[in-house]
Amino acid sequence: KGIGCHSGHINRTHDVFVWRWCQQMTTNLPILGEEPTLRSCEGQIWDRVNGYRWWKEELQRNEGGLERFSKGYRQFGFCQSQEGALVFREWLPNAKQAFLIGEFNSWQNSVPLTSEGFGRWSCILASPLLRHGCQVRVRLETHEGTWIDRVPSWIRKTSQDA
Repeated sequence: KGIGCHSGHINRTHDVFVWRWCQQMTTNLPILGEEPTLRSCEGQIWDRVNGYRWWKEELQRNEGGLERFSKGYRQFGFCQSQEGALVFREWLPNAKQAFLIGEFNSWQNSVPLTSEGFGRWSCILASPLLRHGCQVRVRLETHEGTWIDRVPSWIRKTSQDA
């Protein structure tokens, strides 16, 4: 990988690549001086450093910072809105479309989630629609056209079928 700061998901354009490469060349990581055997892995270390920086910037721009993002449990999963409505929200960055499915709707794609941007999807549910303990999944279609059913990431209780 050479210098190692050319991961496509981190650097969006050639200009960004050049900027990060130049930044990397003028910035020294103390660990490389303290542990010379890491020099052979310098490219991979810079990939991780730049990946961290990229995500930190994304979270600052889209979520209000790392601290606010770390409190996702307050807004993801099943939560009650300030108006008293039951809201379901999930982070599905690779979703083209998504549905909340389960026993409550006979596992049909009848409760669509709406994209809120930055990978967030949500829906507002009628309170009597769900009963405590009913089984639910998120069904999503990826941008590649693959359909996936999965347990919601922010679900608070799960059980395994016998």
